[in-house]
Amino acid sequence: MKPETFNRHQPSLSSGQTIHSNKTVWSILNRTVYRSKSVEGANADFLFWLRNSPHSYYAKESEAAKALRLEFGIKRVYPADLFYRTHKVSQEDFLENVRSAENPAPLITALYDDDS
Repeated sequence: MKPETFNRHQPSLSSGQTIHSNKTVWSILNRTVYRSKSVEGANADFLFWLRNSPHSYYAKESEAAKALRLEFGIKRVYPADLFYRTHKVSQEDFLENVRSAENPAPLITALYDDDS
């Protein structure tokens, strides 16, 4: 028996998701909007974060960024020039300050207060 109609582009509902659920809608939007060059202002730097895997990102990071990520648990450390523009301190100087501090937690949480 053949079905009367066949809709190829309907997402699978087998995982308990409906097409109008937040998770489904945002996954569709993230796939199309953030990966498209037609978004206003999208350039190579903007698309870098979503298109590149963490492995290639970690391969290009500096030693100070790697130390901040591994020793102090900072999930994503900006590249050196962006880190300096955002936090007004270089990665190396910040790493020295954090290593020499008795309690590094306030210094790390202060990073999130800076305008990015």
